[in-house]
Amino acid sequence: MRKILIIEDNKTLREDVYEVLKLEEYEVFQTDNGAEGIELARHYKPDLILCDIMLPEMDGFQILANLRHDDKTSQIPFIFITSLADRANFRAGMELGADDYITKPFTIKELTTAIRIRLEMHYANQLSFTIENIEKSIRERLHKLEKQIERQKTHISEISESNEMLNLQLKTKESELFEEVFKSIETNSTLLQIKSHLETEIDRKDLNEAQKEVLKSLFLKIERIGNKKDSWRILQLKFNQAYPNFVAKITLRYPDLTQLELTIMSTIIFNMNSSQVASMLNVSPESIRKSRYRLKKRLKLKPDESLFNYIHELNMKDQEIK
Repeated sequence: MRKILIIEDNKTLREDVYEVLKLEEYEVFQTDNGAEGIELARHYKPDLILCDIMLPEMDGFQILANLRHDDKTSQIPFIFITSLADRANFRAGMELGADDYITKPFTIKELTTAIRIRLEMHYANQLSFTIENIEKSIRERLHKLEKQIERQKTHISEISESNEMLNLQLKTKESELFEEVFKSIETNSTLLQIKSHLETEIDRKDLNEAQKEVLKSLFLKIERIGNKKDSWRILQLKFNQAYPNFVAKITLRYPDLTQLELTIMSTIIFNMNSSQVASMLNVSPESIRKSRYRLKKRLKLKPDESLFNYIHELNMKDQEIK
C-alpha cells in the first residue's frame, strides 16, 4: 500500500484530504506543523508528501529544503497545496525541488490525478535507474570478458607447437574463460530475478493500465538485455564440456583460426543451422553462410568437399583417439 504524508495546518482541509486518500486505499499520515512532518517523513519514508506553504513556525519551503538535504528523504515526490499561486512562490518551490503545485480550492479529481501522476513518474524513474545500472554492469562485464578473450588468443598464438605444452596452456586458459562465463551466467540470474519481480508487480490489482504499460515496457527491455552477445560464450562452455579436446587439437592443426571460426565449428558439431547461429550471434543468416564459406577456404577444402562432413569426421577421430 502506497504511503502519503499530509502537512497542513487547516484542520478541516487536512481531514477532508485524509478521508479522500483513505478511500483511494492509500496509507495516510497527517500533521499540522513542519517539524513533526519532517520527523514523520524520516520515520515512515512515505511515497509522496502533500504540504501547505503557509505553516506556523516553519513554512513549506523550509520543510522542503530540509527534506531535500537528507539522503533518506531527498527523493520523495513533494507536492505543495497552497493558495499562493503567484509566479514568485511557484518558482521558489520548483527551485527547491518541488514536483508539483495544487492550488486551493481544488477538486477531488485534481488531487487524486496529481498524486497518481507523480507516483507513476517516480516509480518509473526508480525502475529506469535500476535498469540503467544493470545495463552498465553488464556492459562492463562484457568488455572485461572480451579483453580477457583477446589476451587468451594472444597467449595461445605464442604457445609452443609442442602438443603437451599446448594442451596444458589451453586447459589453463579455458578455466579462466569458464570463470568469466560463470560471472555472465550470474548476471543472467540477476536479470531473471528482476523479471520475476516485474511480473509480480504487473499482476498487482492496485495498478492501473498506465502503470502496467510502464512495467511491461521495462520487462521487455530486460528481456532484450538478457539476449545480448554472450550467448555464444555459454554455447562454447557447453561444447568444451562435451568435447574437451577438440579445440586443442584443432588449434594445433590450424593455429590461425579466429574465435568466431572456432565457434562456427562448434555450432556445426551441434548441427545448428545458419538461422539458429545467426540468432545466437545477433547477425544475419547470410553473414553466417559467408563465414562458413571463408572457414572452408581456411581449412583448404576442395569445392566439392563438405564442410559439415569434414568437421564431424575430425570430431569422430578425436573421440576414437580418446
